[in-house]
Amino acid sequence: MKLKKDKAKSQKTDWFSSNLKELAGKNESELIEENVQLVKKILRGKPQARNY
Repeated sequence: MKLKKDKAKSQKTDWFSSNLKELAGKNESELIEENVQLVKKILRGKPQARNY
């Protein structure tokens, strides 16, 4: 059981660290712009997609 949990955790960590490396190359205004676009995309999405 513990092994399974550790594997899931390490996958999450790998994903996070790879994202961090990607984000480190961008400046703040680029990141803000990306977030704005993402929010607009979510708000424009289909109504059923918002029911989580």
